[in-house]
Amino acid sequence: MEREFSDYKKIEIHLNQFIGSSSSIGAKRVTSVCIAFRAASEQDNRAGFVPLILKIRAQFFFSNFLK
Repeated sequence: MEREFSDYKKIEIHLNQFIGSSSSIGAKRVTSVCIAFRAASEQDNRAGFVPLILKIRAQFFFSNFLK
């Protein structure tokens, strides 16, 4: 995660898929963090990427734990 993000278009494609998937299964927290990540990437806020990735990961695992 500490490496530089070099392919923003590829990240954006996967992020949009993840937003759609998490939204369709009702994982609202995952969806909202993904939307925040997309906003940070659109603003080129690289300092905000890693904390948001960690939040996405935490929310994803938390959502799976509740199943």
